[in-house]
Amino acid sequence: MRLDFHSENQEPLNRVFAECLQKYIDILGRKGCNKTALEFCKFFLCLDPAHDPYGVLLRMEFYAMRAKEYTYWLDFVRRFTYEVYPKTTTTLLLFPNILLSSAIAKKLQAEELKKTIGGNENMEKAYKALLESQSLEDLLDCDDCGEALFMACLILYPQSVKKLVEKAAK
Repeated sequence: MRLDFHSENQEPLNRVFAECLQKYIDILGRKGCNKTALEFCKFFLCLDPAHDPYGVLLRMEFYAMRAKEYTYWLDFVRRFTYEVYPKTTTTLLLFPNILLSSAIAKKLQAEELKKTIGGNENMEKAYKALLESQSLEDLLDCDDCGEALFMACLILYPQSVKKLVEKAAK
């Protein structure tokens, strides 16, 4: 099922429905129902995945991190562009916020795995993974490449280093 949210001849009720759904997702998030808010984001994105007029991708990223759904978020990033835009070779990882959230998700996923089975991580391994990767998706497939994704983010978007340092200093 697809709803038209962005054209001029749209049904007015579609816009009202979308705005109500957007507000409901925000209310769920404020109440601490992060998993439920994420599920409603998935539903909302299914209604118009190609255009995303209400910024559902940003909400999905936020609620996936808060709900600790790291595996879901990484799988979603890996397959979204291929399912919605099958004839392109782009990736969601070209957006700085999604690249950074994917790096955070990968790192937190590795930490959870380390807690359950043990293990160690080092920067040399991450740097080697970054050099050997052919694309950003290769870093998503690697088991312990959270640091390499951070490095890729900092290399692609150096202005983010300044913002991260300013944010950390507060």
